[in-house]
Amino acid sequence: MGLSKKTNVIGIDIGSHSIKVVQLIKKRKNYELANVASIHLPENTFEEGMTENPNLVTDAIKHLITIEKIKTKYAITSLSGESVVIKKITVPQMSEEALSESIMIEAAQYIPFDINDVNVDFTILGPVEKDPDEDEFESEEEIGDQIEVLLVAAKKDIIDQRKSILTNAGLVPVVFDLDVFAIENSFSLNYEIEKDKVIGIINVGASVTNINIMEGGNTGFTRDILVGGNQYTETIGNRLKMDFNNAEKVKLGANVKEEQKDEIIPVIMDVVDSLASEIQKSIEFYSTAANRNIDSIYLSGGTSKISGINHLLNKKLGIDVVTLDPLKKISVNKKRFDPEYIASISPTIAVATGLAFRRFDDID
Repeated sequence: MGLSKKTNVIGIDIGSHSIKVVQLIKKRKNYELANVASIHLPENTFEEGMTENPNLVTDAIKHLITIEKIKTKYAITSLSGESVVIKKITVPQMSEEALSESIMIEAAQYIPFDINDVNVDFTILGPVEKDPDEDEFESEEEIGDQIEVLLVAAKKDIIDQRKSILTNAGLVPVVFDLDVFAIENSFSLNYEIEKDKVIGIINVGASVTNINIMEGGNTGFTRDILVGGNQYTETIGNRLKMDFNNAEKVKLGANVKEEQKDEIIPVIMDVVDSLASEIQKSIEFYSTAANRNIDSIYLSGGTSKISGINHLLNKKLGIDVVTLDPLKKISVNKKRFDPEYIASISPTIAVATGLAFRRFDDID
């Protein structure tokens, strides 16, 4: 296709609630925002990663490309949820070429789908390190004969449908990434990586919450929780007897009258408490398995816009929580982009920004 590291790409986050598009332009060592836009999708457009109306999604992407006057046709998108499996496995020491030939056999042991129904990829993380507290676990020779591998599998039918949606929108899909890794890219683009720190990056999407725990800049643990902002909006709607759109506005602090606050605040507190409980389960699982604590959490996604959510999560989890800014180190031309619009959309574009950060020099 004649691709190179100078080829412009767009990151497209196809979520269950909306589609976000981001394009970055590299200028010397820095990045500048070239395009950013979002469009809402009707409720229940996607169920378990698939849609019964792919033409609607294609048309939405076409609309974004048109209004943003995007010229490049190369697109990078991502997946998450039940259709994706991410797992660290241990295999005998071998070359990457040899592992490529045997990975399907290895993967079949860990993937809860028919191996013929998934695409499989992997990254070699390195040799297994001996735990200093486990004196008699295995000999040094045995440890040295094993390597850790990050195994990734995604259902072919979902990949094929997303590919068709993008192709019909006039785009060329060149990479299918995962939401958790896109968010990791977004973080690494904008924040300093401290080698001795463990960072939790949590993206609360409409139907899926992506959790990525990074150990000194490396992926230590990932999990997709099938709970997201839509469930919390529905809770508010049911409790306060209002439709989805109004409940969404209330969740984010809009359209709230003074006399309603006493009724709304306890509901929002319950919503945040429920989110914190789901996050806490994953954190405790990681901390027990890795014998490490998380130093801080970066929160993104539409639900991160709930007023006071960082403080409430900090109180519940006992961990410092801050909002991830995916444009923190990206140059944004204030003459082209309304600062208020950028501030409102930033919490929702961590995935799309991380995808746009991918360059063709790191695409195989």
